[in-house]
Amino acid sequence: MTPDLVIEWSSRGYTAYDGRTGTTRNSLDGLSGREAVLALGRRSVFVRTTRLPNVSYAENRQILLIRAEELFPLSLKELAFDFTLTEDTADGGHLALVVAASATDIRSAQAQLATAGIKVRRVVPASLGSALLAAKAGMREAAVVQPADDGIAIDIVSSGVACYSRIVPVGPNLEADVCRTFTIAGIPCAPTIAAGPNAWVGADRQVSSSSLAAIAEHPGGTLNLRLPETVAAEESRQRSQKMRTSLLMAAAAGALALYVYSDYDDAAAKVRAEDAKFGRQLRKLQSIQKVAEADAVKLTDFENELRRGYAPAQAMGDIFTTASDKLPEGVWLTGISLERGKELQLRGIAKTSGAVANYVRLLAAQPRLRNVRLVFANNSNIDKIPVTQFSVSAFPVGNLPILMQSKRSRS
Repeated sequence: MTPDLVIEWSSRGYTAYDGRTGTTRNSLDGLSGREAVLALGRRSVFVRTTRLPNVSYAENRQILLIRAEELFPLSLKELAFDFTLTEDTADGGHLALVVAASATDIRSAQAQLATAGIKVRRVVPASLGSALLAAKAGMREAAVVQPADDGIAIDIVSSGVACYSRIVPVGPNLEADVCRTFTIAGIPCAPTIAAGPNAWVGADRQVSSSSLAAIAEHPGGTLNLRLPETVAAEESRQRSQKMRTSLLMAAAAGALALYVYSDYDDAAAKVRAEDAKFGRQLRKLQSIQKVAEADAVKLTDFENELRRGYAPAQAMGDIFTTASDKLPEGVWLTGISLERGKELQLRGIAKTSGAVANYVRLLAAQPRLRNVRLVFANNSNIDKIPVTQFSVSAFPVGNLPILMQSKRSRS
């Protein structure tokens, strides 16, 4: 539920604006059970402006924690503070409105309101309502003047935020006090707005609403002065939430990893089964290949034997040519005999036995023949001319017998 009750607290007491009835009272009677926005009086709030970089809210808050002693007269442990960024940008950062108040004052005010049965949902400076009134009037630069319990409140609004507040006594020199307040704030004089009943008649513009009424109309702002222990508790909850989220994500990741591993293990088992099946088929095919290769070797050997048997290494005509080409002078052949698988038989006559020996030597040097030997050499006379009749045998290389080849092929 959005609170429509705004209670301004100061050392002098309370001023409550009830958004339901549109009335203002100086007591808490009849407000028990309500939720309220606590608006701290101007004398209880420190307002400062400073430049902050374009980083997250949490990072800027840490920067302000470091710089707190430069900005405020109280120590960090004694302050409740918050900030809001303005639209004024320069040097890569925003002009920030920083608001702080004594944590002791806030605890005291909350305790008093709790005793009255009122729950505080948000703590803001009372001057926040002046910025809302100026915005409603269409002014970004203005001085909002309105009655307060202990005098006249002057709130200086610059760039749409209430950057300086001052309480002055009620007197005839209000216009001078307003100009003096602009000067103190370091801001050029701007139009003035008189807020609430019994407003200052010398203002440039009159509005019937007060700053408390403006806060009640806009209770959902971002500015909230939280106690240090409240911030610490919230940060602890956030850390716990992050830890729980991290644990849940870790558990989910573990479950996912387990599922992936299980799925992988099933797939790996299928792969192993396929590999084993493929291995068996491969070994079977390798056995068939070895048998086929052995058969191929046998067939190749058989083919080579057939080729040697039916296609001898040397043609018989080549052997005859070799035998006749090597005849030395004085040697003549009278007969040549050659059969398949048998020795070559050469018969002839020569003028001398030395010529026969020379012929045998020439034949033995031929690579086409092996085992060249002289069978006989007889001296005789033909027509009273002395001659030597001879017979030479040799085996032609590659002259395999058909009968021998057939036996080897059957074996």
